[in-house]
Amino acid sequence: MSDWKKLLVPYLLATTAALGSAPALAQDAEQEGGIAEIVVTAQKRAESAQDVPIAISVFSGSDLNERAVNNVSQLTAVAPNVNFDNGVAFTGSTAVLAASIRGIGSSDFAFNIDPGVGVYVDGIYLARSVGANQDLLDTGRIEVLKGPQGTLFGRNTIGGAVSIVTRDPADQFRAQGDVTIGRFNLFEARGAVDIPLTDSLTSLVTFDVRNSSGYARRIPFPSPLTANSTPYTALPSTGYESPSREGGGDNRAVRGKIRFDNGSAFRATLSADYQYSTSTAANSLLGVLNDPSVTGNPNFAFLYNTCRAAPTTVLGSLGLMNFCSTFGTQFPSVRRDEVTPIDIVTYTPGVNTGANPNAHELLYTDQFITGNPDTSYANGNNFSRLRNYGVTLNAELDVTDNLLLKSITGYRNSNWRSGLDLDGSPLNILHASFLQRQKQFSQEFQLVGSALNDRLKYVIGAYYFKESGDLLDLV
Repeated sequence: MSDWKKLLVPYLLATTAALGSAPALAQDAEQEGGIAEIVVTAQKRAESAQDVPIAISVFSGSDLNERAVNNVSQLTAVAPNVNFDNGVAFTGSTAVLAASIRGIGSSDFAFNIDPGVGVYVDGIYLARSVGANQDLLDTGRIEVLKGPQGTLFGRNTIGGAVSIVTRDPADQFRAQGDVTIGRFNLFEARGAVDIPLTDSLTSLVTFDVRNSSGYARRIPFPSPLTANSTPYTALPSTGYESPSREGGGDNRAVRGKIRFDNGSAFRATLSADYQYSTSTAANSLLGVLNDPSVTGNPNFAFLYNTCRAAPTTVLGSLGLMNFCSTFGTQFPSVRRDEVTPIDIVTYTPGVNTGANPNAHELLYTDQFITGNPDTSYANGNNFSRLRNYGVTLNAELDVTDNLLLKSITGYRNSNWRSGLDLDGSPLNILHASFLQRQKQFSQEFQLVGSALNDRLKYVIGAYYFKESGDLLDLV
């Protein structure tokens, strides 16, 4: 036998064996059950997704890992008819979620505005969109319910609901995790450890550590007149941080669960989670409108430049004298029952008309457009800090074979502080900063049962919810 035949024969035998085994494997898979059943709790009871008369998208924990979905906002890429945006305007934070389903939702994070899509974690409603973009730590499954869900989920679900169900502890010791590294000093480490304590008591600890330096850069504007502009620290703000890089951040999240189940009629799960995240927003100036005839209305940049460039006589004839003189007076938002005007900076009209050009101030023009979306001449605030934690107790009691009593108790607390230079320049045109503090407590009882040989299925519930907090808004 020639040499090439000696090499080819083993290959043909291996190929024939593989082809011969393929039908058997396919047949075995078919005999093992085919499509796996998907169990959901969209109607407050465990049942097959095919039996639920609701438009619903369900993703298991393995589905989310395969699709690299790490937080709620990334569900937009895998769930149809939904839009979960983590780039809410003015916030500078990826922890704020603007959720809409079938075009119905809310993007405003103001404290007096409730979201149109409810987000739930283990049955606990997250009342604020700040912090609603939850990290999906070792998630059991996610159910995205589309359309009004007020009957079973209550208010603020006119667009739909997102129910996050975290994974229960396993009854055997197990440890798993992964590490990711990438550009711009990206480092992420995730892990989960299942620890059985007794035959009836199990525990689970999951964690996520992620940080990056940011992909966008702040560069100094090449003009000595920058020093003549009022520094951003002269304006009232919830903090003062001006980083050299934008688009990065640090995140620390951990969740612990303890579950009691001895096979009797009573089961209980106690869980707690903590998240602390910091981030910076990548913000770049792309265009400037200085001509009021373009928009049909006098715009801010036009008025700003007119105050600095026009002589006093011209300002008087234009009726802008009073406007320019009070340009720096700021009025913070109403906080409780007090409104305190703060005169921080008084701009002098026509400062650029003096004889000394070195004393002039910069005008807001297209000179601040860098031409690179990853660079900016901004030198003001850019920060976001969120601390978010909560405790949940879920208890179940089988009253009879057809009657289940559930108790869901939850407490959550969040503290968020942010600041953002929105004008993309070294001038104080538009700076925003926020401070929100919020806490909530909820207690829910559910009586889930069936009768008449499962022809009648019912849910009876009672719900108590209390929330308090405040939002300081400075612009």
